[in-house]
Amino acid sequence: MNLPSLRATERFANQMILDACRGAKRVHIVDYGILYGDQWPSLIKALSERAEGPPLLKITGIDFPSLVNLEKTGNRLVDYAKSCGMHLEFHSIATAAWESAQPRYHLFSELLFVNCQLRMRHIREDGIIDSPRKLFLEKILSFKPVMFFQSVVHADIGSPFFIHRFDGAWRSFLARLESFEETMKLELIDQSQLDFMDKFIEKCAMGAIACDGQNRVERISSYKTWDRLARKGQFGQLPVSKRALEMVMSVWSGHENFTYGMDENWLLLGWKDVVLNALSVWEPIEKLPRFKHQ
Repeated sequence: MNLPSLRATERFANQMILDACRGAKRVHIVDYGILYGDQWPSLIKALSERAEGPPLLKITGIDFPSLVNLEKTGNRLVDYAKSCGMHLEFHSIATAAWESAQPRYHLFSELLFVNCQLRMRHIREDGIIDSPRKLFLEKILSFKPVMFFQSVVHADIGSPFFIHRFDGAWRSFLARLESFEETMKLELIDQSQLDFMDKFIEKCAMGAIACDGQNRVERISSYKTWDRLARKGQFGQLPVSKRALEMVMSVWSGHENFTYGMDENWLLLGWKDVVLNALSVWEPIEKLPRFKHQ
């Protein structure tokens, strides 16, 4: 669906990728939670129109095998790239254990970006030494990406106790449902799609609040939790570019109740006084020399 929350995160990452890969000849995007790949056609189109010509583009799409047919996702993107006169190499990794996925990449010949848009909530947080979230960030760090886009669904419902999760989830999911209904009405969405979104949010809320252990698939955390994990994982936060902010605001200003703010370099998108999503971009503290990628 053409929701502002999705368009905002996509435009945020795409604009920063477009600016960062200016002049690069080989670009590789590793996308965790690619689903149907709806984020990438606009970037492919923009890259195909570069004054210096398009780069050789590779996308590695990673997602749960139970959610999507990645082969179909790849075929759609490859066909679209061809229609733009551009070659796209697509690789897929179907796994629920994102922390173990190993994309094929060339460290010194590709400009590598890692993208995870609003799906980090599906990474488990059990364990201390071998926490999947810790291993996931360690894996990304080993790639030495130019940029790591971490846009997260925000809610303070990470407590193991039901009553605390319920209190935090009530305000968060109520605000999400209200924002979806109001913005989708503006786009003349029919009632069946509104009903679908109601059921989707209900399912997410149940998964976040009422389930425990392996049955809990919605593990939404505060953006401050992800900030702490990223910094502990040897990532440094990059500032949001002026152009990327403009692209986000082009879709996040269609309703009077949309709000935004900055917390250090986190771009916070909200509905009224409730933060819904938090957008950020990171780089390894020990990074590779940029000239080697050109």
